[in-house]
Amino acid sequence: VAVLDRAASPARSVASSSVSSPVASVPTARARLIVRDGDIEAAAACGADGVHLPGRVWKSQSPEALRNLRSEFGWLSFAVHSTEEVRLAAAAGADMLVMGTLFPTASHLEPGYVTLGAGACSDARAALLEALHQRRRQQQQQQQQQQ
Repeated sequence: VAVLDRAASPARSVASSSVSSPVASVPTARARLIVRDGDIEAAAACGADGVHLPGRVWKSQSPEALRNLRSEFGWLSFAVHSTEEVRLAAAAGADMLVMGTLFPTASHLEPGYVTLGAGACSDARAALLEALHQRRRQQQQQQQQQQ
């Protein structure tokens, strides 16, 4: 279940998503994600399995705070807007990335707003693979040191 209603209160967003969503009525549907500008309280209120955080939220959190969120929700999704943010998000332990804005949209019409373009996906993929390989090497080094 994903909720993106910036104008609604958390309670209204959660209530409407849990009642009207076809996912909520399927007994085998297990994962629930709340997307509402990083509204952690709304995610907790509906028992979400994961929470999506906009860049301004996840980048302002300490590594300890992000670990606490992971233990509370199970998985974290981060919004990213550049290949550098992809690297930072991977290093911070993101389980999922949402990249934007690739193309002009009605919601991003501010003068001077620059979209990333389709090529950003290839760049982001390369940055993500590099970051994941680096994380794997660090984990292997830690395991070797513990032995």
